[in-house]
Amino acid sequence: MTGVLPEFTKDWQQPWSPVFLEWTVTCSALPDIKDWTFTDSASYQWKGTGTPKDPAIITGRTPLIPLLEFLTQGRVDQHGQKDNPQWADLTTSQEDQLSVALQEIDDHLTGRAPTPNLAPTGTNATDTAVHKLLGRGPYPPIPTEDPVFSTIRAAQFHFTHLDVVDRFGHAFNLINEQTYTQRLITTAPTMTPPGDKTATGVPSRLGVQLPPALTQGARLLFNFVSTINDARTISPDTDTLDDVTPICGWIIPNRLSSPPSLLVYDPHGHALGEIRPTSRPWAPYPNQLTGATGLDEQNPHLKAFIEGLTRRTDHPQAIASLTNAINTILPSIAPPRDGTPQHLSPLLGRPLALLRTSLSLQLNGPRLDQATPTSLTTPHTTPSPESWPVKLGSPDLTTDGLIGYFTPDHDKLHTVTNPTNTDSSYLAPIDPNEITLPATPSTAPSTPTYVTLLADPQATIHAYTGILPPTALRLPPRLLSPALNTLTPLLAHGTFLATQTGTTLTAACPANTTWAWKELDPDHPNTWLTLPITKPTPITDLTQTHPEARTGYLTITQNGSNRE
Repeated sequence: MTGVLPEFTKDWQQPWSPVFLEWTVTCSALPDIKDWTFTDSASYQWKGTGTPKDPAIITGRTPLIPLLEFLTQGRVDQHGQKDNPQWADLTTSQEDQLSVALQEIDDHLTGRAPTPNLAPTGTNATDTAVHKLLGRGPYPPIPTEDPVFSTIRAAQFHFTHLDVVDRFGHAFNLINEQTYTQRLITTAPTMTPPGDKTATGVPSRLGVQLPPALTQGARLLFNFVSTINDARTISPDTDTLDDVTPICGWIIPNRLSSPPSLLVYDPHGHALGEIRPTSRPWAPYPNQLTGATGLDEQNPHLKAFIEGLTRRTDHPQAIASLTNAINTILPSIAPPRDGTPQHLSPLLGRPLALLRTSLSLQLNGPRLDQATPTSLTTPHTTPSPESWPVKLGSPDLTTDGLIGYFTPDHDKLHTVTNPTNTDSSYLAPIDPNEITLPATPSTAPSTPTYVTLLADPQATIHAYTGILPPTALRLPPRLLSPALNTLTPLLAHGTFLATQTGTTLTAACPANTTWAWKELDPDHPNTWLTLPITKPTPITDLTQTHPEARTGYLTITQNGSNRE
């Protein structure tokens, strides 16, 4: 007999419902941070050096939960709501995805005992009530020998037994002592031992790596600070640009000059001068022209940036390398999608900002060195002896706006990509171990590391530690708008050909932009004239007139009036 069975007449099968995982691992602790290297991907890899702790056998029974599917769907929903509306109705796979947390391994490496071992011995009413409730014993003894503990949790392990147990008590064996060498565990790159570098007792290609992590709560503080006082932390939510600012200055790549140059502005958007790869690298603008006060002690980091670049013996090559790096990195940074005007970008480049920031690693409470009753009652108030690297920026993330940073001085810019076509030592790729921070107790004064960033201020800058979630820093629009609305390019010209009719010039200028000309008034010294420029037409063709060579500055106007 052939045919198709009617609907709902298919043979029923009991669904498999796994409940928990029973497992055994052999684990070797690797607690010395000097035996680990912090890589460009902001993750840790074991060097294969040092002496691992003696292997320990750890067993556990862990419930299986659908946490992975829940978290994945949550991130998809979050991405759809904030960034891509077309993702709003997207759902993740409905296949069963179960996960577990092997907490017993962390308990072993951090010296935590899963059972209580301190009996209440006091005579007050509370202790007596607790003692009656818990009974008089027996309690496990407090360990007298040194526990297997370190302020750093790091290890390698491999499974020797693995069972999946369902709701009816049936066990499905995946790994046992006879087959564990034949079972390969798929691991994330950060949890895969490098090559054949496995600890004692961990077979090659079978190991799972636990990269270093702190054994107590911590956070990375990544803050803006004042340009004139590093000790003054700036709150993006409350501080205003008139009160205090982290913006040291503005840099605009000038693609119209040959060779390319850099236009420099103060924190409020007033033009200061131009950096050129010539024998006279710094060309300041007249103060009467721009209204800026020039470089002074109120702007130490912008002054250090200009002097660190222009006073080098190889300044032509250094300036050319910097402009080339900016023009290479900037296109990989996604422009803002909030409607911010981009009228300067096609002609020159997006404005970049020099931002003053601080970095510090803070523990949640005092520092604990050993998990013993003595250390819990006498915690440390000094920073940790080991330091943790911090990597700034991500060239693979289009929303990260970092170009490079200076620390501790301004004679070398560390860029997010490897500089190419450079003949100067002014640029260097970011070394992930360049910035290191000690873990400071929250009860002690912090000792931040101060960094000057060169970045797209309308994008986010990320900081990575490998032991904490990435920390993001971004300027709020209210700190950006006043300066962005003031920024106006001033392009120096020594032989600008134009024909003057009254107070208007006729000259050839780049299209789709309204231009004006600034020049000294011959009848009034120290006074600058602003003359609007009209483009030639068939009636006012330059070939039918007698243009004159003029010396001054080209600038952009908006709505027919000068923006200054």
